[in-house]
Amino acid sequence: MADTYTTNKAFTKPSQSSYVSNWDIPINNNLNNIDTCLGGVTEVNLTDKSDYTLTLGNVRNTTIKFTGALVGLVYVRLEAGSSGLFTFINATTGSAGLLTLAWTAGANTYVLNMSTTQIMYADGTNNTWNPATPQAGVVTNGGVTIDLTSIGAGGNRSISNAEAKRNFFVLTGSTSGTITITFPTGFTPAGLYFFRNTAATSVNISIVLGASSLLLGAANSSQMAVCNGTAWRKAAPVFT
Repeated sequence: MADTYTTNKAFTKPSQSSYVSNWDIPINNNLNNIDTCLGGVTEVNLTDKSDYTLTLGNVRNTTIKFTGALVGLVYVRLEAGSSGLFTFINATTGSAGLLTLAWTAGANTYVLNMSTTQIMYADGTNNTWNPATPQAGVVTNGGVTIDLTSIGAGGNRSISNAEAKRNFFVLTGSTSGTITITFPTGFTPAGLYFFRNTAATSVNISIVLGASSLLLGAANSSQMAVCNGTAWRKAAPVFT
């Protein structure tokens, strides 16, 4: 009768009467694998990759460190049905790069910010990523100024991938129509954002990410908002 294996870490479950006089082989292998699960660290280089599925050798480690120079969106996927608690270190580089945890089946994703260490729980039943600790916000090396006058009434301003990593946006100028400010789908990092509307007139300004939108306050008001990578939520009341 063939051996079977545990679901998440593939430990060997010897069949009855197997390994006679060789019982040390599966026991020692399992003990080594348990030791890796409790304290192992592995490094995954994502240079030149856009999609990477974590191997059994990767997921047996309690800590997974991602490295490499990213040039765009990179999905790091876990096999559907796998579960566990992981510590991820995002040590990747590249101003246009974005690291997103995903699954081989299912649409749930989670953006892992650069230069952060994040503890995550993988729910293999629902194929979801759930943060077990707060994540540091996006890099705040300066803000982005958006001139509403140059956009014009009814216009749209698309935020670039690099701009989406900033967390301070100043809205200036004047317009009497509705303005939409659209963030890049699949590239906007999760974190806290601050919008300051210094426009000379009151306008309707919508911050858009995919199907989610957030209406900012009137002229000369400020709004903090939190983004989970796919949707906006107000993080504080509007201040004037």
